[in-house]
Amino acid sequence: MSTLQLEDGDNTEFFTHAKSVFNRRFYSINTKYHTLALFLHPMCHKLAVTQAASGRPFEFMVKVALEIALQWKWSKAKADTLVADLKAYNLCHAPFAGGQADGLAWWENLPVNSDTHPLKGFAIIILSIVPHAAEVERLFSDLGGTQSPKCCNLSVGTFKTLGKVRANLHYHIHLKNVADGKPTQRCHAHMHTSELPGIDTDIAKQLETNFAFVPPLSAVSGDNLEGPESISLNDIDAEFSRLEDIRNTEKTMEFASNWDVDGKEVLEGRAFDFAELRRVDEGLVPTTIEDEIMVADHDANEVGTWNIDSMLLSSGLTSM
Repeated sequence: MSTLQLEDGDNTEFFTHAKSVFNRRFYSINTKYHTLALFLHPMCHKLAVTQAASGRPFEFMVKVALEIALQWKWSKAKADTLVADLKAYNLCHAPFAGGQADGLAWWENLPVNSDTHPLKGFAIIILSIVPHAAEVERLFSDLGGTQSPKCCNLSVGTFKTLGKVRANLHYHIHLKNVADGKPTQRCHAHMHTSELPGIDTDIAKQLETNFAFVPPLSAVSGDNLEGPESISLNDIDAEFSRLEDIRNTEKTMEFASNWDVDGKEVLEGRAFDFAELRRVDEGLVPTTIEDEIMVADHDANEVGTWNIDSMLLSSGLTSM
């Protein structure tokens, strides 16, 4: 998309809008964990830490990796070794030199032990996390009754929270089925089976404690005989108007705080270095820092055509 050019008759405003939406959506889905996964791909780790205007540095990768290691309750000694491995991997030093297109296979075949080099096991786990299309389809099927604009008008963040609540309820059903001796595997023509529900119980418990949603038109009436038919069209219009105001407020806050991408546009090469991206597309294995350093350029064609005084003068560092 970054290579698209406007042609005669094209709508300039739409072209600019499309690029703006792409840039914002990129940052809304490019979490720190996605960036770390890109860094852990042996062909892409230099792409992940390139010196683009808004690129993320190597220190960022180390911090995110340590956050995960802390959640996994790794010991301090193991975390120290992980940092040392990350430094060696970033410099393409042994045993982390080389690479191949299948990053997971490269880590699995790396001739080192995960006990002495915990980065191997760490990378295998991270790169093994692949969302299954059937799981995503199943989630949206379960939430199908609330997806249309006139059913909810929920923001992206609120809709994501609703999905977590649904997953939490599914987890409790799973526990009940296990206790009752009922089958827990899902059988479907296009869906794989799974022994575990894959829900973070700590997050689900926090959501269960803190999340509260009052649906529209849910005020308690004093009339015990009053049913849904007592709700007038004006009441419905008022509720939709209120939800629209909430939605617009949430959208404004999201754009102001999280989606300010001025100076960080990915399509303009300010998030990733396009030259490094071309190297990845060509299948070029990252080189070590020693291979990039060349003291004497023996292929130069202009040897001896400049001198120190002229260079200092042209640089404004001295005067005749």
